[in-house]
Amino acid sequence: MVSRRLTGLAAAGLLALALSSCLSDPQLKTCADFPLGTAGCPAPCTVYCGLVARNCPTLYADDDGDDAAERQATCEAQCVEQLSDAGELGDRTGNTLQCRVTHAALAARDAATHCPNADLGGGTQCLEAAGEGCQLYCDLMTEHCAGLYPNRANCEESCKTFPGGSEDVDANTFECRLKYARDAALEGSLACEKASLNGGGVCGTPCEAYCDHVLANCSDPDDVLYADRPACMAACALLGEDGAAADWQTEMNTVHCRTYHASAPASFDSETHCPHAALYNDVHCGDTCDTYCRIMASSCSETYEDDAACQAACEGADPTTLFPADPPHDVCMP
Repeated sequence: MVSRRLTGLAAAGLLALALSSCLSDPQLKTCADFPLGTAGCPAPCTVYCGLVARNCPTLYADDDGDDAAERQATCEAQCVEQLSDAGELGDRTGNTLQCRVTHAALAARDAATHCPNADLGGGTQCLEAAGEGCQLYCDLMTEHCAGLYPNRANCEESCKTFPGGSEDVDANTFECRLKYARDAALEGSLACEKASLNGGGVCGTPCEAYCDHVLANCSDPDDVLYADRPACMAACALLGEDGAAADWQTEMNTVHCRTYHASAPASFDSETHCPHAALYNDVHCGDTCDTYCRIMASSCSETYEDDAACQAACEGADPTTLFPADPPHDVCMP
């Protein structure tokens, strides 16, 4: 009990020290009644973003060369929009602004531990329950990126499979998608694509997203599409068409159309949707012969004189003899 109390006092002292530094910054305008109860303190989100800028500068960094003032403004706008619950002084858990302020202050001593919790996504501590991060993500996608998921349930179920644990904005992670879902309020469709199921080529590659969902949702003996991740990644690479996040609506012969079927739809009904996620399928994501001839043209160009010859050979052929049931093609076929 004593050690816990001392730890709490130390955290409060560090928080006060960080806030005093924040308050001395002439660029931060003051306002009354900040929830911390400090007279003359800036607005809550101004304090939060000031601490983040000092102790967790990569949280709002991007590749566009924004200056400090622009990053502060972006942070404050997102904070005001997304953090309506102020919380209590010293909160270390719970989906509140104060929880994030506490961890942003503590990050002065241990950024690796506390910066993820200071993020608007809440890390592992500033969330009320498991899955709340996906609720926040889907709130943002519903509001700012309408049409990239067919409905809320699909978004939340797909989100469960996003890998976590990295703050790298250019990685196949939940955190990366959440960052761009937040940015979509200001940046629109460009950020939406990055925040989407397939990551837009920024939050991982389309094939990474495809294989994440295929291996998560099409792994039962009756539904399995690939023996392991290397086989999945190799097969995906044969497609050559990544596609866009909205391809689930147009049923294009792309990686993303298959990723859509492998995500929430397959989680809800693997028997129906895992076949639609396969490399070769006739139902939704491209014609089997179109896929076959595209692969042959890129990988085995000497096999057929042209696309018409390939299509003629494919039409009516027994798929089990024309091409292997478990791609990729290791050799060109006769």
